[in-house]
Amino acid sequence: MLTSNKNIAALNKKFRNIDKATNILSFKSEKPHLGDIVLSYEYISAELVQQRKNLDEHLSHLIIHGILHLLDFDHENDTNAFEMEEIEINIMSNLGYKDPYLLHE
Repeated sequence: MLTSNKNIAALNKKFRNIDKATNILSFKSEKPHLGDIVLSYEYISAELVQQRKNLDEHLSHLIIHGILHLLDFDHENDTNAFEMEEIEINIMSNLGYKDPYLLHE
């Protein structure tokens, strides 16, 4: 689902008790569905400019990141973050994209 900063901030506050907008939220669901992914088009648009990323690559990364959360991956500690990032980097590489964690010039 695509939404605004205002709406994603409300969801972030309600479900994570974090009172600010974010680029993506993932919500697990009952099987057979993985769940829902919510993206803020305003937040992502700002990231594209600030981080000098292109839409296809950044959106692909965010969706991969969100799906991994639905599959119970997290980045709550360094070990989990490293594992999750390695999977993201590998998938992005298989799609022909650069490492999403490298600084863009």
